[in-house]
Amino acid sequence: MDPSQQQDIPERSNLWSGGIQAVQLSGKVFDLTTIILSFFLALFSFVIFWPIISQIEFEEAFFTPLVPFLISIFGTFGIAPTDLVRVLFIVSFMISTVGVYLLTRDLTRRQLTAILASVLYLVPPIPVFVLTFVRRGVLETELGSAKSFFTIIYGDGANFLALAMIPFVSLFILRYLRDGLKIDLVVSVALCSLILLANGPQSLGLFLILAIIFLTQLFLGNARAKVSRLFAIVFLSAGLVSFWYTPNFWYSGLTYIASQLIDNIQVLFPLPIIVILISMFFSFVFFARREDRIAIFVTLLSFVVFLGVVGLWFVTGRSFVPHPHRLFPDLIMFGAMVVALLLSMIVDRIHFISVIGQKFVWGPAKIFVSLIFAVLSFLGLSLLAYSLSPFAVLAVSGPGGIWTKIRISVLAERKEALELAGGNFQLISFRGDSWQISFGVFVSVLFVLIFIGIIVKNLTEEQEVG
Repeated sequence: MDPSQQQDIPERSNLWSGGIQAVQLSGKVFDLTTIILSFFLALFSFVIFWPIISQIEFEEAFFTPLVPFLISIFGTFGIAPTDLVRVLFIVSFMISTVGVYLLTRDLTRRQLTAILASVLYLVPPIPVFVLTFVRRGVLETELGSAKSFFTIIYGDGANFLALAMIPFVSLFILRYLRDGLKIDLVVSVALCSLILLANGPQSLGLFLILAIIFLTQLFLGNARAKVSRLFAIVFLSAGLVSFWYTPNFWYSGLTYIASQLIDNIQVLFPLPIIVILISMFFSFVFFARREDRIAIFVTLLSFVVFLGVVGLWFVTGRSFVPHPHRLFPDLIMFGAMVVALLLSMIVDRIHFISVIGQKFVWGPAKIFVSLIFAVLSFLGLSLLAYSLSPFAVLAVSGPGGIWTKIRISVLAERKEALELAGGNFQLISFRGDSWQISFGVFVSVLFVLIFIGIIVKNLTEEQEVG
């Protein structure tokens, strides 16, 4: 950057980056420390939530083929659909916990902030877990059963599976737009395609996050290259899923989204649109083309966007996007990251973690101390969540509470889908005539060959460099 431009950038407040030593990243998403911590975080979420999830009888119909395909594959080995969906649900919980950790770590370069974000992500279901197994029946008249909580707040199996991939795809899209490495393009396209084939509402969430990340990278300059990279991600992803996203599928989906937007466009005016424009202005001023502020910008703006979508629907009863209640887990996910950043800022201010970090965390016992930090943080935050749970129940339940509103919407949507599908775990297709399906399959095969070509070329280039 030109020195004269650098002088115009506002100096960053000491409230951020007080003293926690940054993680020394090798450029790889996984290193030994990260692998060990990821394993324990995944194991942690499994031990806590599998006792509940293993008892849930799932009911859902599918509009996208990934989960039905998995059901069909594992069904040949004698695994029942309901058992597979249970496994997918807990695996999604484990993967999303690790994803929150990895995305926060990559954005902040801070190990403890990343651990804290993943722990905060695990905390919201804790009151339900404790009350269900320690004080059975307490929630039956308020929030309902644990089944209702998990399948309504986090979505059905397909929704949660797609959600679990959101932090990973965010990480690799950010890296590709920034660095332009082919390996990041390959992973980004693969994950985008899987999300598109897993769930519709989370595909919308994917595009919202993609727009936010692209915006942050535009602020950093080199716009032409980043527009080209964005086009490559979208173009390749759309091509790979053409066997399902046929012209008729796109027409039906886009028509529904457009009608939703037209019918409810008035909810954006005047206050929401003013808030959006002001937020964009202050975001640009604060971000100030500083890459070291990207963690705050991406997480906070994502949180604000999902809060706006869900909050607008809750307050007005109308939304300019379909199924806004399905984006509530995205709000929880990015909310955990934002709270972790805020807590890190506060702790930085008193220089507590910096002292511990210099003496313990970054020495030979850093993995052990990080795990102790995760466990203690989880226990402390869980105790706080449990203590406040009666107040939270009162706040979100009742006829006008957000829990009731989300629950009614989800149950009605689920009932309609099951009736349309004609049974549990059935696939609903809007692909159209046979020629559209044949054309879509042809396009997908063509793009698979292109995608394989990119992978082979990347491997060849790596060998030549090596």
